[in-house]
Amino acid sequence: MDVTVTLEDQWAKRTGEASMMFDEVGMTVETFNSETGIVEGSIPSEHLRKLERLDCVAYVRTGSSYPKKDVRTTGGKR
Repeated sequence: MDVTVTLEDQWAKRTGEASMMFDEVGMTVETFNSETGIVEGSIPSEHLRKLERLDCVAYVRTGSSYPKKDVRTTGGKR
């Protein structure tokens, strides 16, 4: 399951610690933006609740927020 995680403010610059926490609950991190505190990745759906309960996590959004034909998901092709 694809997820976008918003970190608690105090965790945005603590990439190493947060990444270890994500690994412990089974999340594979694809991008980690320490400027915005946004982390994208994937996690087995049965581990989603564990991810949401981590101290470093403010919010978890599942799936893609872009329509399938959006240029951000099609490499510029419509």
